[in-house]
Amino acid sequence: MSGLGPLFGLVLPLTPFLFADTALSLLQATILSVAVAVGVLFAFGVCMASISRQRWYIAGIRMRLAGIVVAVISIILPSELSKVS
Repeated sequence: MSGLGPLFGLVLPLTPFLFADTALSLLQATILSVAVAVGVLFAFGVCMASISRQRWYIAGIRMRLAGIVVAVISIILPSELSKVS
């Protein structure tokens, strides 16, 4: 099952883009994709909690926040590096 986790984490957030320009606009697909990705991260955190014997909601929130922080850093860092050059 551990090999399927990353596959779900990759495929599920991309599925809203299959409906872009038909049922969803590109902006709506992007927002839905981010929401699905955050939900998947929460689910992964819950799974980790069952292994590490933590409270499920704390581990889920922690994983979700870690993903959001990494995404924000990934957006900010390239723009800051381009200012240095």
